[in-house]
Amino acid sequence: MAEEPAWAGPGEQRLLGEVIALLRRIVGDDPHWADRVTPSARLEQDLRLDSLEMAALAALLREAYGDRVDLTAFIAGLHFDQLIALTVADLAAYVRACLAGPDRARAAR
Repeated sequence: MAEEPAWAGPGEQRLLGEVIALLRRIVGDDPHWADRVTPSARLEQDLRLDSLEMAALAALLREAYGDRVDLTAFIAGLHFDQLIALTVADLAAYVRACLAGPDRARAAR
């Protein structure tokens, strides 16, 4: 994926926090797992999200942000190495790009 974005602005911090909260809703509030949810945590490698959890996350993202955020289509467009490297920050950047408009969402890939 692209280099990790700087999460300095309050809007970006809020969005990142919202994405992390959605991830925690999917997996539960196991404190050992929750401690690993950081911007640099990889969804597959570090958090070990399975396909059912990814589908649930896609549904929650769509519910929270609308139809413009289509995680399933985003993931389908990634190469294997990009999918393996996908981080929480990458996911939040994708959501931010979707909210900014379709051209920015395509560029997030």
